[in-house]
Amino acid sequence: MKKTGAIILSSMLVFTMTACGGKSESTESNENKTYVEESQFDEVFASPSDFEGQYIKISGELWQFEQDGDTLILDVVDHSGEEDRYMVVYAPRGSAVLSASEVTVDGKIEGETETRIDEYAGSPAVKINDATVEELDN
Repeated sequence: MKKTGAIILSSMLVFTMTACGGKSESTESNENKTYVEESQFDEVFASPSDFEGQYIKISGELWQFEQDGDTLILDVVDHSGEEDRYMVVYAPRGSAVLSASEVTVDGKIEGETETRIDEYAGSPAVKINDATVEELDN
């Protein structure tokens, strides 16, 4: 009887631990994100509203930033296309590497805005929200 009870309790413990071993919330939410392909970047920058709600991971040069409460607003320029591509990136304060000149941006496309870089003021830019910004590995 004691052996049977021990086996039942052990089995319950194994099943309980297995049930707790599900995927983390961040992994599940990452799987639900739809990312634009690098081959679509020209289209994204030509017509950002067509890609609203999709995600983009792109690298560029960090030109300037400002802090608005717990949010950083960064102006980033991608020089890899035929023409420079401008982004205004909104990221939580703790997610950005501000000493880097080259960064990788991973965030949600929220349509079009204008760059805030003085030399290019008024140029169309893609607005990227809920982004993480990391120093680009050289």
